Amino acid sequence: MKIDAQQPPAKLNEVVAQVTAEIAKAQPDAVIMLTSSKYVAEITKAVKNSPAAGAQIYAMSVVWADDIVKAAGEDKARGAVIAQAVPFPYSATLPVVSEYQRVMKQYAPNEPLSFPTLEGFIAAKIAVEGIKRAGANPTREKVLKALYNMGELNLGGVYVDYSPKARRGWGSVDLSVIGAKGKLMR
Repeated sequence: MKIDAQQPPAKLNEVVAQVTAEIAKAQPDAVIMLTSSKYVAEITKAVKNSPAAGAQIYAMSVVWADDIVKAAGEDKARGAVIAQAVPFPYSATLPVVSEYQRVMKQYAPNEPLSFPTLEGFIAAKIAVEGIKRAGANPTREKVLKALYNMGELNLGGVYVDYSPKARRGWGSVDLSVIGAKGKLMR
């Protein structure tokens, strides 16, 4: 089913009820949601309280696990899978994640590690590289040209490739699962 994520918030309950009714009727093995965190959280809650409660929930990286846990509760959120656009930020298995954790501890010790902050960290590394390659007096045009001609860049186990013919960020997807007590795990 396709829903309009631009729907006014007042219509959220109507959309959730309609989607849940269709899901319950279909009795699917899995529900893949490509929508915002608010919708995913509310639909997950409703599905887990419906005849389709056994359906596996899948969501994309813009979804915050905390939103799902808050809406559906720890037990019903458990097992939901979120496809992430960056590596797992809580385990320093890659050099870029180790660097990110070190920088967060040093400069933002009160901020929790998260997928969005790691994504911002990686984006900042790419931007800095583009500015460096733009030369002594970087302009918008020079930075864009430097980025377009950067080629493959190893950010610490995460490779990106920017050229006139390709704009490829990290070419992988990391899956996280909501585990016990709402904690994300691999």
